[in-house]
Amino acid sequence: MSHKLPSDEDIAKAIVSCLSEHGIVNSQKKLGELVRRKVKDEQNSYVVSDRRIRRIAISRKLVDLELKYKEEKYSNLPHKCPICGSRLKRLKNMTIFGGTVTLGYICSGCRYWTGLKRNVPARYIFTSRR
Repeated sequence: MSHKLPSDEDIAKAIVSCLSEHGIVNSQKKLGELVRRKVKDEQNSYVVSDRRIRRIAISRKLVDLELKYKEEKYSNLPHKCPICGSRLKRLKNMTIFGGTVTLGYICSGCRYWTGLKRNVPARYIFTSRR
């Protein structure tokens, strides 16, 4: 059996439908299961990853997203956002001597941020955007 990838539009419709039914979905895995069930109703051979569902929901601004983080002490800081894939901007502060110091990084595409100790997303909470 060969699998097909659903279009971004089909996934977006399924996300909106799932969140209108459930209101709040408290994990990426759960949202993925709900969306796959919706897409599967239309065509049994479709497959889609939780990560793709999350990125479509964020990029199309279909959801309000709340993030829970865990901190990794000894990890390389990311150059790309682990949530939406956008480039991270440095958060800088000026020193009293006129130089600058990096305080952390922030994403321009979503609400991800990290200090010099890397914050890793541990839980995603998706809410229907009204």
